[in-house]
Amino acid sequence: MRGLRFDLMLSHVCNISSYSLAEMAIFNRAHYFGYFLLSIVLWTVWSFVMLQFPEISTTHSYSRGIARIASLLLPASIFLYFNREYLNEPKLVRGIITGLILGFSLYLLHFSLNFIPAEVTVPTAGAVWLNWIIGSPFAEEVFFRGIVLRQELKSRPSWMAILISAVAFGIFHLPSWIIVQHQTILELATNSLSILVYGIIFGIIYWSTRSIAASFIPHVSNNLIAQLIKPL
Repeated sequence: MRGLRFDLMLSHVCNISSYSLAEMAIFNRAHYFGYFLLSIVLWTVWSFVMLQFPEISTTHSYSRGIARIASLLLPASIFLYFNREYLNEPKLVRGIITGLILGFSLYLLHFSLNFIPAEVTVPTAGAVWLNWIIGSPFAEEVFFRGIVLRQELKSRPSWMAILISAVAFGIFHLPSWIIVQHQTILELATNSLSILVYGIIFGIIYWSTRSIAASFIPHVSNNLIAQLIKPL
């Protein structure tokens, strides 16, 4: 009888522990989700500002780049303040080396397969580098791979965590596409699919290396190529 009671007590304790761990996982997801919503609200508000003042909505506008980066880094900074373990980057050197290899390979692949007549123009405007090439990729990698994906990997299968982070990455782009650029449904579908694919690729890179640097450098390379190559 005593043995049976002990088994029942042990089972009850295990159930409580499992329930507590499950609750903690749900809380963690809700925790970053609140910061994700904040980033969406901030970027949506600024999109309406850009709608009223078109001159600040161009790629040559510093205010656009600063607002876009702040929409992600402000919520990310608050999150990281309360979750400082996310600041650890133990595989930084490995990530940088991997990122450089992938980024250079991306250049080689693009230029070897690009048969469309185009001119190569190196962007000189600082706002372009801030908006597209360095600033935005850094903010996006910190938030979507460094926080969202890293947290989801703790409680979900890797494929699901990568997909969730890629979808969140795509959703963040929607406000400016809809409010400022007035994209059609077909344009939204095409661009969303493209961003989803990029989000999955960057997510796989982070998952395999556990380093933001490894996904950040190819992200920069991809955006730089888009600015370098202008079809004739």
